[in-house]
Amino acid sequence: MLGNIAYPQIVCLEPFVFREVDFPNILPGVSVYYNGDSGIDDKRVAGLLVGLEYKIDESYQEKYPNLKVVASATTGVDHIVLPNTVKIIKLESHEVKAVSATSEFAFGLLISLVRKIPFSIHNPDNREVLQGIQLQGKTLGIIGFGRLGQNMAQYAKAFLMNVITFDKADNRSKLYQLLNESDIISIHLPLSAETTGLIGLKEFQMMGKKPFVINTSRPPIISKEALLTAVK
Repeated sequence: MLGNIAYPQIVCLEPFVFREVDFPNILPGVSVYYNGDSGIDDKRVAGLLVGLEYKIDESYQEKYPNLKVVASATTGVDHIVLPNTVKIIKLESHEVKAVSATSEFAFGLLISLVRKIPFSIHNPDNREVLQGIQLQGKTLGIIGFGRLGQNMAQYAKAFLMNVITFDKADNRSKLYQLLNESDIISIHLPLSAETTGLIGLKEFQMMGKKPFVINTSRPPIISKEALLTAVK
């Protein structure tokens, strides 16, 4: 039993995120349904499995009156806004076998942006547009050196790039050095009161090389107003 619910159900709202999870072994005795499946009994739903596609608010508690747990396969859980009566669990990515998906995507964005791949596809005869920037020898600044940041560093070193890093526990001066020296900056921090607005106008002004900036973390880590000012 989950809570006081006999034969509880869990609804997986984003099957793609959890496609490789062996639910029978992980959750014995619990019926796991994918969003839209027949057989879902709203009153027996005790848990939700989510990624980032849905914002989970009180409307889900109204739909599932016995909801006890929401588990999210994300680094941050700011997309889940529920009363304290519902427990929010942050799953580590290795539990859903998505260890490198975000960092691979981020490095794919890096290559696409720096090498001008989208522009090249649409302008195959424009040699000026085709001239992207060679990654070898360039400096990648990684803001947030957890699992995703460490993956990015490995990918960058495979391309013979220089890597400098900043993590939350580091002295702020290290961030300023990174901003000044990086050709490309990639952000991999969870959203918190400490990291909200971390990159503001002052930080953009410190970017000595006018770097490419890639943020696959939450948008509020970069001040929207500062970003708009910086790109003008």
